[in-house]
Amino acid sequence: MKSTFALLFFLGIVSIASAQNSKRTSAYLSLQNGQTENAIALIEEAIKHEKTAEDPKTWYYRGLIYTTAMGNEEMREKYPNLTDLAFESYLTARKYDEKEKFDKEINENLKQLLIDAYNTGAKAYTDKDFKAASQAFESYLAMSKKVNPDQIDTAAIFYTAQAYVIEKDMENAQRTLKKLAELDYQDPWVYSSLHQMELNDGDTAEAIKYIEQGRKFFPEDVLLSNMEVNLYLKLGQTDVLIEKLRKASELDRSNTSILVALANVYDKAGKIDSAIMINRRALAREPNNFEANYNLGIIYYNQGVEIVNQELNETNIQKANQLKAEYKEIFSEALPYLEKAHEIDPEDKNTMISLREIYLRLDKREKAEALNALMQEK
Repeated sequence: MKSTFALLFFLGIVSIASAQNSKRTSAYLSLQNGQTENAIALIEEAIKHEKTAEDPKTWYYRGLIYTTAMGNEEMREKYPNLTDLAFESYLTARKYDEKEKFDKEINENLKQLLIDAYNTGAKAYTDKDFKAASQAFESYLAMSKKVNPDQIDTAAIFYTAQAYVIEKDMENAQRTLKKLAELDYQDPWVYSSLHQMELNDGDTAEAIKYIEQGRKFFPEDVLLSNMEVNLYLKLGQTDVLIEKLRKASELDRSNTSILVALANVYDKAGKIDSAIMINRRALAREPNNFEANYNLGIIYYNQGVEIVNQELNETNIQKANQLKAEYKEIFSEALPYLEKAHEIDPEDKNTMISLREIYLRLDKREKAEALNALMQEK
């Protein structure tokens, strides 16, 4: 009697386990026959039973089912988290697959899911749906971290940050940009953005930290240089910045950008003679430096404009003629530097605007008209 009962009990266990295996198999067959809805129902039962819940095949099949469902628009609408479900399934299959029976297939499918997730973000970004782009990239980054914890896709983080900035989600933008700064990401926009955000938050110490980090990586970046200058001017610490740049120029005598930055500080601090002297020194070192040519030309140009304004308000003809002669002399001083700047960068509109004004004031009508026509083409 005991033997008969034991046999019946054993058969019952085998029958239950077999039933769950049958559901898993039926789920796979339903998938093969295009019955995805039925396959989902069957596989969800299989993963809940203790006999198949920790079997890698069960989770691998589940991954296949949800991956297939991703290609069906109706299924995507019914199950908006299909990618997450498929991803979770493959990760769980990998966890239980101690003998690595499905290792190759699992890794290939995980890789494809990552590619799809990234492409979803990239498409949304291209379509200017920046909210969807940031969400897709965040999903991709979370998935990527689980698959390859030692690898960081900094480009994806960068696009995520840009999407957040464009959609004006500044909290997430700042968080994402700080992650890039921690990784020393090589793009000046990261540091200029963080600098401005910290200033907006009233955290001057952090603003200084990020502008210095950016200047270290991109010493020739004009925006970062101007931000640094403006910050120290605002703090009333121009002398600190001047001393800092002077020491830097002594340590690296081949770096013209440091001299250009120093001249810019002098200019904004109203120390025009020093600005002219340092710009000339920069040009002696590097004659084709755009910034030094442009800045030196603009210093003279601005001086000329001040005298033009005086001449326009002068009622005494003799005095007005005297002022006219003065601004022509100063504009003539500015001319070669701005012409050189235009030669170096023919696309720069600020150079063209100033140069056109000088041509007009120096009665060089043909050159002014030619430059005006060039500007209208751009």
